[in-house]
Amino acid sequence: MNSIAGRAQNGKTWLSVLIFANCIMLLWPLGAEEPSIPELITPAEFQPSLKLLTEASTALLLSRQEQVEEQKIIQQQSPEPPKVCHAWGPYSEVDEVRALEQRVSSEGVETDVLESEVSGEPDYLVYIGPTATPEGARRLLEELRSQAIESHLIKLGRFSDTLSVGVFSQQARAKKQQEKVSALGYQVVVEELHHPRQVYHLLANAPADFVPVVAPSGACSEIAPTHQFL
Repeated sequence: MNSIAGRAQNGKTWLSVLIFANCIMLLWPLGAEEPSIPELITPAEFQPSLKLLTEASTALLLSRQEQVEEQKIIQQQSPEPPKVCHAWGPYSEVDEVRALEQRVSSEGVETDVLESEVSGEPDYLVYIGPTATPEGARRLLEELRSQAIESHLIKLGRFSDTLSVGVFSQQARAKKQQEKVSALGYQVVVEELHHPRQVYHLLANAPADFVPVVAPSGACSEIAPTHQFL
């Protein structure tokens, strides 16, 4: 009997333990903290950050623009490097100087072609007259030719109605002809004739360290004041 009673007592004990455990298991979720759900960030909450980013970008852009403007001002205020005006010539043919201009300007320098008029070597006109009338000029022409003196009647210009007895490139030969004809009783004059001709110079305004492909003839100042050309 005692063993039966002990077994009954043990069964009640185990039943109580099971009931207690079940109660604890049922009550355990009530004491636990509920899992936290992350809060969603609304677009409005992003606005301060977006605003700061936009302001930073604008400030960076303005800073770069200011740097560019400052650089332009510095370049404008910086003095240009000194330049030297070189000259080539004179040339008697414009095509020749134009060909040289293409070669020099291809090196990136400013060029210009200067056309000017210069006096060539003079000639010396030996003449008689002028005569009073055209008839008188013709009679004198026949007289001279009859004495083996070659002569020509000038009909136009400042020597109109005079008789040329020779044009010479050397003054000594002109004087000799004057003496020969004067010995025949004629009043003979020697006139120096100047024949201007066109010449061309190439001018280049280049940096002081510029080395041209063709050596210049000299500086522009040797021709005329530089400011007249470049």
